[in-house]
Amino acid sequence: MGQFKGEAEPNIMAVIDRVIEEFINGANPKYVWRIYPIKVTEQSVYIEESVFSSRRLAAHLLGCEKAAVLAATLGTSADSIIRRSWTYGAVNASAAQAVGAAMIEAVCDEACIKIERETGLFAKPRFSPGYGDFDLMHQREMLDLCDAVKRAGITLSDSLMMIPTKSVTAIVGLTREKVCSFDRCMSCDNKECEFRQ
Repeated sequence: MGQFKGEAEPNIMAVIDRVIEEFINGANPKYVWRIYPIKVTEQSVYIEESVFSSRRLAAHLLGCEKAAVLAATLGTSADSIIRRSWTYGAVNASAAQAVGAAMIEAVCDEACIKIERETGLFAKPRFSPGYGDFDLMHQREMLDLCDAVKRAGITLSDSLMMIPTKSVTAIVGLTREKVCSFDRCMSCDNKECEFRQ
């Protein structure tokens, strides 16, 4: 919401706390994944019949023999919470977007922990379409690879936006070598972000 921890005024914190409660009680988090062997070249990553052309993704997955294709969502009920928030004004709407974004990130983190436990491998930080040169057009292939339409109810609009809106797809590289759990800010291309540490 554009504020650092501890800076929000009490009335804004009250709105945020109420919205958090709404998401905890109303959202329906779900995640699905499938593990695949992968082939990585300098410019592309090959998973089954899919070719993901992205130098950044290829560099990120270098050294991985397998990857999880992950899809996660907060469900349509989260979309309803966000839509309803607009009737209470901009602060409520902003809080709902922020809480939804934080919650889907936490859901993805939980999924990655389970992937590590089930595979006995270490998970590299997830990499999603839209990061760097990893084109959004790959969303459809990723949803297909983990059968997310049937298993998680995630679909894709003609403009490549996922429905429900608080949904994420990602490729999670798996390695036998322990990897840094990552400072995400330092890997982000947005060097001008006010929250960059």
